[in-house]
Amino acid sequence: MQGNNTTGKHNRCGHWLASLCCLPILCACGPAPLTVATAMDQRPGASACRDITDPAILRRLRTYDGGFPGIDLPTPGADRRRIVLRRPVAVTARGPDIFVADADLNMIARLDRDTGHASAFVILEDRARVADLYLSRDLRLYAAFAERGAVHVYTRDGRLETTIQDRRVLHRPRAVLADEAGGTVAIADALSGLILGFNDLGGYMGALNTPQGASNRNYDVTAMARHNDSIVIIDRSAPALFRLHGGAGSHGFRHEAMDMPGALAVDVFGRMLVGDEFDGQIELFYRDEYLGPAREVGGQTVRFGDLADLWTDGVLLYVADALDARLHSFEIAPPCEP
Repeated sequence: MQGNNTTGKHNRCGHWLASLCCLPILCACGPAPLTVATAMDQRPGASACRDITDPAILRRLRTYDGGFPGIDLPTPGADRRRIVLRRPVAVTARGPDIFVADADLNMIARLDRDTGHASAFVILEDRARVADLYLSRDLRLYAAFAERGAVHVYTRDGRLETTIQDRRVLHRPRAVLADEAGGTVAIADALSGLILGFNDLGGYMGALNTPQGASNRNYDVTAMARHNDSIVIIDRSAPALFRLHGGAGSHGFRHEAMDMPGALAVDVFGRMLVGDEFDGQIELFYRDEYLGPAREVGGQTVRFGDLADLWTDGVLLYVADALDARLHSFEIAPPCEP
């Protein structure tokens, strides 16, 4: 078992929020493996439990570099050539449905977790870059576009259902969270530093971090995630992690492990995974304690070339690496009972 990390880092011993808890590159080659998969390409469920403070919690499952469309295409005559990922910058998933925004393909692609089939879900004609993706439990896809100053909401079949846009307050959306049960959407605006609340029809409900809200401060938000009844955010200007608790206020903490935090996910056990753009590692936190860089069970620290985004779905972790043009999936080991 490895000791502490020594690879380039220092050795490191009733508010609305309450309801939130170019053309596509195609290859005309013939049938080929649907994904690039490792020798440990297995279904989840085999990881033994680990101590809650142990950073060796990841078991590599599968690596996706694109895929062929399935047999049932959404429209007759649709392109059946293989989609090859070029620069995945955002990822979201629930069950077998994985959505990846690719900045070079100018599309949001849908991948099937089990078969590896891939299809173009949304083609971005104006080459607008997706800043963030969020897939709700009712399978609506929320896509934040900074340049458009809007968040688009798509149905499961790729139809644009709603556009959340308010030029008075929403200027450059950077991150988005949604709660279909409460009918609320939280959007972090990069220009104002505010976290704004909207209803599911796009109506503005107010800002969370104003004197009337939970915390009188502005944030340089790079990512958001939900945990229980709070929103966890990365404030890069600090840099620090903050938990926003609606009317109950906010709580923040920082650690020297966070050099250039960019991506964020929270697993079902409450561990916070922070993607560091400086060294491509995933820094692990539990409550206010730093656990170290995430490692594979019995293996080494996981590291990526350009860690663009993180997403957790149950015990699965997805990592979008924009440099090596791949999407990596891992199983997260559960904590052992005390």
